[in-house]
Amino acid sequence: MRLNIFSIPKENISDLKDKFKKLGLKSIKNHSENGWEINFYFSSEVDKTPISWVKIYKDFFPDETPSNILYFSVYLWERGDKCFALSYGKSHFYLRQFCDHDFGIEVAKRIANEKDIRQKSATLKIVNLILRVENQLITFVLLFLKIIRLYLEIRVNLHLLFF
Repeated sequence: MRLNIFSIPKENISDLKDKFKKLGLKSIKNHSENGWEINFYFSSEVDKTPISWVKIYKDFFPDETPSNILYFSVYLWERGDKCFALSYGKSHFYLRQFCDHDFGIEVAKRIANEKDIRQKSATLKIVNLILRVENQLITFVLLFLKIIRLYLEIRVNLHLLFF
C-alpha cells in the first residue's frame, strides 16, 4: 500500500475541509488521542469511472458496461498549529493544493542529519530498507539472467532440431 503523508498549514485547514464537503468526503470516524483531534474522511458517494479498455471489448459485455468505483479517503490529525493528513486513493490530488510542499524535504534533511542523535533509528531503518531493496533487485537480475539463458538454450536446441 502506498501512503502519502502531508503537512497542512493551519491557515489552510478550513479551506481544506470546505474542499472535502464539495468532494463529498464525510467524517465517518472521529476521536481524540494525546491532544490530537483525529477524523477519518471517506468518499461514500462516488461516481463510476469509465474503464478505457472496456470499449475494445464492448461486445463481451451484453448486459452492463463495467466501470470502476474509485473510493478515496483522508485521515486528518490536528493538534494546535499542527495538521497532518494521510491520503488514500486519489485524495492526494486534492491535498496537494493545501499542503506544505517543503514538508518531505524537511523530513529528509532531518533523517540525513548525522549529528541529530534522535534520527539514528530512522536512518538505520532507511538503510535496512535500501539493503532489502538491493537484495531483491539482485535476486530479480539473477532470475532474469537465468530466463535469458534458458531462452537461448531453447533457441539453440530448436535450431539444431530443425536445421
